[in-house]
Amino acid sequence: MNRLSVGDYVQYTDGLSRRLGEPLKPRSTAGVINATRTFFRDLQEWEWIPRRFDPIRALAVPSTVAAVIGPNPRSCW
Repeated sequence: MNRLSVGDYVQYTDGLSRRLGEPLKPRSTAGVINATRTFFRDLQEWEWIPRRFDPIRALAVPSTVAAVIGPNPRSCW
């Protein structure tokens, strides 16, 4: 799988000049994959496309990305 980079699939890159082309962080990569999975799952549920694949299995977050995402503890003080 090609790495997702900052600025991929955008039309305007204003404000991204310093980070343009850098790889996305693991949490952002997982977010893009989750949004894509939800999009295809909704299309199938609304019967706009036929059910030819399972988006939950086909678009799962890779274990290498999931392993890097750690807990995000927050202080309650």
